[in-house]
Parts: sequence; C-alpha cells; structure tokens
Amino acid sequence: MTVTLWVLIENLEDSGKFELDNDHADLDSLKTHLLSQSEVLKGIHPPLDKTRLQFFIDTERIQKLASSTLLRALETTSEKPLILRYPFSDNKVSIRINLGRPWLVATIPHNSGMWFNSRQRAIDKFDVLKTDPRPHFFFFNNDTQTEITNEYEFNDMVEQISPNENKVRQVSVTVRVEGMKAYSEWNLSEITRTLFGEMWDSIDSTPKFDKDELPKPEKEIEVPDGFYSEIRRKLEAFQTINNEPTVREFTSPFLTTGSRGFGPVDYSIESDGILVIVIEVKKEDFNQSTAQAFAQMHSAVEALEKKRKLDQTDFEEGKFPVMMYGIVTNSREWVFIRWVGDSKEPKIAMTTQLPCPFDGDLSRAKEILEYIIGILESHINSIITPYKKIKV
Repeated sequence: MTVTLWVLIENLEDSGKFELDNDHADLDSLKTHLLSQSEVLKGIHPPLDKTRLQFFIDTERIQKLASSTLLRALETTSEKPLILRYPFSDNKVSIRINLGRPWLVATIPHNSGMWFNSRQRAIDKFDVLKTDPRPHFFFFNNDTQTEITNEYEFNDMVEQISPNENKVRQVSVTVRVEGMKAYSEWNLSEITRTLFGEMWDSIDSTPKFDKDELPKPEKEIEVPDGFYSEIRRKLEAFQTINNEPTVREFTSPFLTTGSRGFGPVDYSIESDGILVIVIEVKKEDFNQSTAQAFAQMHSAVEALEKKRKLDQTDFEEGKFPVMMYGIVTNSREWVFIRWVGDSKEPKIAMTTQLPCPFDGDLSRAKEILEYIIGILESHINSIITPYKKIKV
C-alpha cells in the first residue's frame, strides 16, 4: 500500500508530494528517501546523513517528531505539510538578541530552522513576547541596519557572515515588536501623539504645573550625612559636567540614600515590581529624555493596572486613578513630570527646568532633594500599602 505525504523542505517556498510503497514506513524511511530524491539535500556539503534531519508538524516548529513515527499516522496537505529541517553546514551560530536593555546570547545550529529557533529563544526570554495574543515581532540586523522579517532573510543574513576559526558565525539582532518601540527609540512628537492625542515637539510646548504643586515632605528633612560633602568631592574631581558618566556622578547623591541600584543611563525606584518614579539622566537632550520618560511611565501605569486587576475582583476599567511622577535631569537642571489618570486617558504636565547650580551655595540641591522625598512619601502613602519596603 502506498503512503503519500506532503513535505516542505525548510528554506523552500512550496511543499512537495512524496510517495513510499510501504504501509509500515516511518520517518526514518522517509529520511532515506528524501536524501536520495531532493536536489537541495544532495547539494549540502559535507554530505548529510539521515541522523541530522529533523521533522516537525506544528506551526511553531518546536515539537520534533520521533524517527519511528509511522507515516500513515500523519495527516498532511499542501497547506499543512510535514516540515523537514536540515543542516546548512557543520558551523554553529552564536546569536545575541536584544530587546531594549535585556538581551540573550545563544548558540544554535547552522541549519534551516535558525529563524524559528531564534524566535523561540526570544519568546522564552522576553515576557513582552509571551502575552496572549502573541504580538507580531521581527528582527533588526544591527550591522546592516535592515529588517529581518522571515526565514529566508534570516538565513541569508547568516550566510553573509564568515565563520571564525572555531566554525562559529556571530550574529547580533534586535527584536522589533509591531506597535512597540524601545523606550530610547521614541521621540517627543511621536510619544505625545500616541499617548496623549496631541503632538508636542518640544518640552516648551507641554502643559505645565508650578513646582509648588509638588508633594511636600511630611516634616523638615534632615540632609543625609555626606550629601553636601559628596557633591563637593565630585566638584573637585570633575570640573565640568559635559558627558553622561559625569552627569550620573552628580545625580547619584540625590538617589543613593533611597536606592541600591541603577541602570546604565537612568534610575528607577520600585515597590513590588511596580515602577514608582522614573528618572532619565541625560546631558542636554531634554526632549528625547522626556519622550523616554513618558514611555516608561506609561508602561509602569499599565503594569500597575494589571497588578490591581489580579488583586481586585471589583476592578473597573477606567476607574483606577493613578498619580505618578517622573524626573528628567542633566544634574544642573531638573524637570518633574506629573502623570494623572490611567494608561488610556492620562493627563500630563511638567514643571519648567529647575536650576540646580553646583556652586558655593548648595541650597538648590537641598530643594531638589526635598521634592524627591516628597514624591516618594506621596507614593508610599497613596499607592503602596504601608510598611512595604521600597526597593530599587
């Protein structure tokens, strides 16, 4: 009795029909048949043996079928064929996949399934790709600055890379999610149009609120030991504030008393994983930094809403008030952002740029510190259940 199957050899556009005159034939028999019939497989060097071939039938191409699987047990059509995966060479591929600040590095075989393998590695690593329904995403080639949207483009990208002496091809890509951007990729006009329905191309155009409206500390603050001496020490070491590492040096004294960690360019203070305050430290580009802060604050509000939905059975969409503050600073000037409302219809306002000159009089530094403490106290009192610890 003849067994007929539709088989798609990966990296080809169309499936083909194959017949075996054996009712008891299994996938191991099909491998032998395909190696003798397929010009694609016969063209691989060094020559393939059947132990290096793999079959899949699921859409994601994750579940490998056992070689002992009987062909008559498989239902295939030209639209839903059996998938054959095969090696391109005896090389390996070391791939670095970025999504914003997190990344992963994996070593995968140089075979026809690299696209699917890499996508699955990304899904396993990045939570944003695990949502249901799963977002559409693709890769961006960091070296050639081109989009990689399918397996053919991915395989061609790897083919253009020469292996090193250890037979390893090194690839670096970034995940791009449709409808989403990395925080640092937003500009001010794009993010304000997307989130607030109005386009502001400069922070001068944004709605403003007076600094006196910022939350006040509940009592007179005691400046932490070493606060002023730390700033003066940095003034002696750094005569000018002219790059991001130096900006970071002058920003850190304001935060280290309530912080135990920071990212490479920004700080964030969290409680139970929910962002409480966002601080973007840049040298001069307040517009770009503000755009990034808006995007991060929106993500924080979404995360807070999701947490409250899980915690509260009576949660009502659109009736969850949020007040959140963000900060953008180059250490000599500070801008405070106030977010009011949910993630869908927020109201945003900013202070003007508040000067904090590092000269003989450091009273402005104490003023900035009071604003930060007031904001933190307001969050602790209104959003976070008392007695929970702040963590960074």
